[in-house]
Amino acid sequence: MDYRNGFLISAVVFSFLALLISTPTFAFTCGVNVYGLNVEGDEIVGYVQNSGTGLELISYGFYVNDEAVRTGSFELRASQTRKVEHTYSFGYGEYNIELRAEAGCNANDSETIVHNILEPYMCQNPYGFEGQDYCDYTNTRYMVCQDGEWVVVDVNEGEYCYNCNACGDGLCNCGETASTCWTDCRNICTPEYLDTYRCNGDWRQRLYRDSDCEYEWRDWELCSGDCVDGYCVDGYYDCTPGWKCKDSYHRAYQNSDCSWSSITYCFNRCEDGYCRGEYGTCGVSLEEFDYITQVSEGSPAWVKVKVKNTGTRKETIRVKLYIDSSYWASEKVELYSGSKITKSFNFYLLEGSHNVRVEAVAECGSTDARTVTINVQGSGTQPPQACNYNGVCEYGESYQTCPHDCSEPEPVPTYTTSVDVHPTSLDIENFATGIVSIDITSAKGQTFTIDVSSVSKEWLSYPSSLEVDVGDKRVYLYITPEEPGTYTLELSVKAEYEGKEFTETVEFYVSPVQEVGSGMTGFLTAASANLAAVIIGIVIVIAILLYIGFKRIRPEEELSEIEPAEPKTF
Repeated sequence: MDYRNGFLISAVVFSFLALLISTPTFAFTCGVNVYGLNVEGDEIVGYVQNSGTGLELISYGFYVNDEAVRTGSFELRASQTRKVEHTYSFGYGEYNIELRAEAGCNANDSETIVHNILEPYMCQNPYGFEGQDYCDYTNTRYMVCQDGEWVVVDVNEGEYCYNCNACGDGLCNCGETASTCWTDCRNICTPEYLDTYRCNGDWRQRLYRDSDCEYEWRDWELCSGDCVDGYCVDGYYDCTPGWKCKDSYHRAYQNSDCSWSSITYCFNRCEDGYCRGEYGTCGVSLEEFDYITQVSEGSPAWVKVKVKNTGTRKETIRVKLYIDSSYWASEKVELYSGSKITKSFNFYLLEGSHNVRVEAVAECGSTDARTVTINVQGSGTQPPQACNYNGVCEYGESYQTCPHDCSEPEPVPTYTTSVDVHPTSLDIENFATGIVSIDITSAKGQTFTIDVSSVSKEWLSYPSSLEVDVGDKRVYLYITPEEPGTYTLELSVKAEYEGKEFTETVEFYVSPVQEVGSGMTGFLTAASANLAAVIIGIVIVIAILLYIGFKRIRPEEELSEIEPAEPKTF
């Protein structure tokens, strides 16, 4: 084989290798997501997600006031999430807490919160303040810190379901279904008809759920008259207006034309037109009442009462003091169902007999009161001055009446009801789970309802209704798609008491599951293809130049290699 054939073969080989390089390749995306950072008693918890498309080694660390208190690492598959936590002993003061995470592919993310300790913890294991509540998801218990001990308020039902986000506790409970809590109720459904109806022509249909948690509308009743909002009605619509249970888990107002409005989800089922444990019994009582019957003028009189929430839900209760039918003072407290608190009032009265009345008023409407007579004898002394300038803020003094002794009270924070949804666009691998955070700020304690449309409900898991006290609360929308494509999700959050509605659009792309090389999925990179095309061009040009060059050199080499003929002898 001569050199020309060798160079031709070399050119072909190089071209083939370049062609292999130019073959469309899949490049993985690199990403890590940190979210859900929170402090629960003495536990710092957060979540780390591999938002890339390949298996990654994730390194993470908890930092308190920029000092590392816990570091670690673990492997996560694409879209996989892991909860991380660390026990930390908090004292008084303000703490800047940060969770950082970095993937082996150099992507990183972090989240920071500020945690304030204004008073010592009263309860331990976990740490908590007096009156603080705690959700024990392991044992499905709702607990409250009382007198230095964690007291179980409710197990599995009632207050646990009402106050705790039960979705994710490993049990399909608290009215959860596969559509509202896919994590707990997936593939564990009991075949049954649900208390949900609709109309299809003259047929009243009922929703059926099979063992695979799939739903199907089935004909249930052929109406002799008309079918309206899932009910058979005969001729004239004569429904009695009022609050009723639309089904086992929805409370709504039925209008005279039998239509429904103001539909609210009940965590603990709906009974007799009320959400059990939410709009149930309302009650407050003054269980103990103590007071001084006689006092000298210039000395403080006092009354002391023990207030109990006898209702079935958390209530705001105002304890008021009236003297001789005139309003004197009040204090506001929040009590959980069955909780008690002792309140006392000290005051000065002039000589004579005075009617003193203490009244407890719950926001739900329940009241209780006690009235006594206190006699004041003259002593010739005067009540203490409003300010004695001794540097101690004593009874009867305040910042308004005695700024020398009393410091200015901290302003009470005010909130404006708002909703923030993030992210509003995301990429999700098919059958993986994407997470959208819904941050709710409420100006007052009220119910918020969440509705999602434009995508299959079977892909979603989120609380359709929740109670938010004054302040902030975060919930999550979990999206587990089952078909590739591009989708737009319409999200609506409504503050029921204020009547405000907030809407947001979330766009997400669902990529098909593809495995390339070491288990990575990805997309075609134009950069790789362009680079390969350049390499092919260079190789081909070099091959042509070499071929031409050696074609010219070869004849000279062949002539030089011919041995001269020996002279013939004649």
